[in-house]
Amino acid sequence: MATHKLTGEQQRRVDEIQAFQHTVDVVKHLVAELDVGTIGDVAGAMSVMAGRGGGINMKIRGLTDGVNSLGMQLEMALKQALTPEEPKKPA
Repeated sequence: MATHKLTGEQQRRVDEIQAFQHTVDVVKHLVAELDVGTIGDVAGAMSVMAGRGGGINMKIRGLTDGVNSLGMQLEMALKQALTPEEPKKPA
């Protein structure tokens, strides 16, 4: 495949997308350590989306939705973690 020279604007966009991919991969690994499954799934999907071909607007929309979803998932996980456990009843 022949390569062509990118304009400065194209290179800037490529660099930004690659930075987003790296950030999503880092978030995916951090969330996996928390063992919060659905958050890891969202982060994984965002990583795939950032790496796919397609228009920049589609990527921005998808990644924005993913970030919003991650925020909601983390809020729910925090709420669950802060909820006191019910005392165990003796058998």
